[in-house]
Amino acid sequence: MTTTLRTPLSFEEFLRADTPDDRHYELVAGQLVPMADPIGKHEVVARFLLLQFIFASQQSNLGYEVFPSILVKIAGGQAMRADPMSW
Repeated sequence: MTTTLRTPLSFEEFLRADTPDDRHYELVAGQLVPMADPIGKHEVVARFLLLQFIFASQQSNLGYEVFPSILVKIAGGQAMRADPMSW
């Protein structure tokens, strides 16, 4: 049996990482962790919240852009995708 040790990725390396598929990944403890796709009611609510943010941004005329999937750099050089269901 062989064990492959991976050097932890930095946040900057994570941003440049070329993943083998179309999935979204988070950076946890220096490793790429695939995110589960939202399903069912979670996806419906996430879309509703996104549309509300877009509408509020347009109404405010402050020039903000709203994107469905934003990376948030957190303590320890980790990166998580913002999930509007957890706000």
